Amino acid sequence: MQMTRQGLKLTFLLWLATPPICGQTLEIVSSKPQSVPGIVLGAAFNENKNEFFIQDFTFRSTSAGKVGQRRISSWNLSHAEVKGNPRIDEYPVMSSSYPCGRIEFVPSINAVVVCSQGSSLEFFDGGSLLLKEKMELINPGTIFDFDIDEGANTVLVLSVSTDEKVHIACYSLSDRKQRSDLVLESSHAVSTLSVAISPANRLAAIVSTIAEKEKGTLYSCEYDQSMECKSLGDGPPISQICFLVRQLLFVPSSFPDDKRVCITSVNLSTNVRSKAYCAPGTGVHFALGVIGEKYIVGYTGLRSTNWLTENPKVVESSFSVWRPENKQAQAKVNDPTNGKGLQSFHIVTSKSMPYFIAFDFSSEFSLYKIKEVSPH
Repeated sequence: MQMTRQGLKLTFLLWLATPPICGQTLEIVSSKPQSVPGIVLGAAFNENKNEFFIQDFTFRSTSAGKVGQRRISSWNLSHAEVKGNPRIDEYPVMSSSYPCGRIEFVPSINAVVVCSQGSSLEFFDGGSLLLKEKMELINPGTIFDFDIDEGANTVLVLSVSTDEKVHIACYSLSDRKQRSDLVLESSHAVSTLSVAISPANRLAAIVSTIAEKEKGTLYSCEYDQSMECKSLGDGPPISQICFLVRQLLFVPSSFPDDKRVCITSVNLSTNVRSKAYCAPGTGVHFALGVIGEKYIVGYTGLRSTNWLTENPKVVESSFSVWRPENKQAQAKVNDPTNGKGLQSFHIVTSKSMPYFIAFDFSSEFSLYKIKEVSPH
């Protein structure tokens, strides 16, 4: 088994390092796994075991009243089938029971990491899903998002404290001790907060969105020796962020009715923003992801609205893939739900395999594989 895992890791490294053969085209293959009982909140890949994890959440009525129910399930990647029994945890509705959607897998400690009741991180065994450890926030509050840099032994936690301030805290992954804690701003009724990291550069980006003011604020942070953050200013609300090496990419949180909307690139040193990857026929909206340094994935949906009836109609609902060196999309695949969740798509990518998962915060999700196809 050990030799098999080493061989699998070597295959992934070779795949990342191998440039596309001249003339190769891309193809996206989709599969539709069975639905889960609750609303899909997040997904994570375990590249070492050819599997992925899904976190979903629902409410259940009991004799004592309504409770929140969180499920974590393990799935076989090759067959998109659930493995064994899921882990199920229940919480009183009066607590912060709706967890943040992030779920991460950490290979070095074989742990699945999720938010728990809004105020802590829980570490579950990657095989049995039994609880290994619980990490409470030093400054009590509600966790909105987190990210993990395994190589730097770092966990970044983004939260709003009980005194309504936005915190970014840095914890040690190995002993769960807090290293630093910065206050970014007062929350001002923040609707979403998200964080993304670039492990190779010890960089982090944070977006704070206030829906009522239609404003999104970007922050750039460094966490190598100490934690330092600076504001990159305000702009339209942002839906999802990720890194392509040192380059920050994001898509705006706007209705998918503008074909001119593109994936935007931000130079964190100069704060220069530019349109990086576009889809002229539809625009790029809501969701994006990066797989290694080989592919950029985005949601390319488009709708039209009859302004007399105000009823939107789906024109196209699809996902597209770009190579970093080519600004034109190289492949496209239709979304099986046909835009059912046209305002809430989210993409989770594998770090080293050509796979991504897309979900629209319903009980359904789709699994996609990107294939390099040689000309015949």
